[in-house]
Amino acid sequence: MITKEENRLNLQLKYGYCVDTIVGRHLVDGGLADTRAVKINQALRDLFSACSDCDERNLKILADKFPWILETANKFSQIENEFEKKVSGTSFNKTFDQVLGGKND
Repeated sequence: MITKEENRLNLQLKYGYCVDTIVGRHLVDGGLADTRAVKINQALRDLFSACSDCDERNLKILADKFPWILETANKFSQIENEFEKKVSGTSFNKTFDQVLGGKND
């Protein structure tokens, strides 16, 4: 039986810098270098954070004029939520489905 430490080491060997990021792991599994995947993961996290900090007025502007920004942030959140549900049974990230008017279903 594999120990937690051995499992962690195996994950580190496979995912490198992305061992703690689910989106980064997806990117590495798709063939992207871990050094690029970790940066892209951080950029997506920053995008999601920036969108989350928007008030209703700015969210409406994004939804109306730049929906791809919210769609990208939404997809990042959905992937993280899916993983969190598998691990802990709960989901904590918000999504932008309502502001996008169900366009992202």
